[in-house]
Amino acid sequence: MELKLKEQGNNFVKTAEDLLQIKEVPTTEVAEYVYGSKRAKSKLNQKKTGYNKLFLSESMRIIEFYVELNNKIVNIIESNKKDIR
Repeated sequence: MELKLKEQGNNFVKTAEDLLQIKEVPTTEVAEYVYGSKRAKSKLNQKKTGYNKLFLSESMRIIEFYVELNNKIVNIIESNKKDIR
């Protein structure tokens, strides 16, 4: 059971690391969401490059940021769908 939880945690960390590689999303915005301050951009960049370890709790916040961003995009597209047709 413990191994399965660790493996799952590693998957979340890997997912967050991959999401941070999306160049079009400014690190400052992600840092503000995760740490509450845009000044934490350098801290997040160190984790993004692998200089410092990305923790599970940070990974979950990063994934949450991108899920919320996705939901906003989908809502905009859906609300304008009738105009596209």
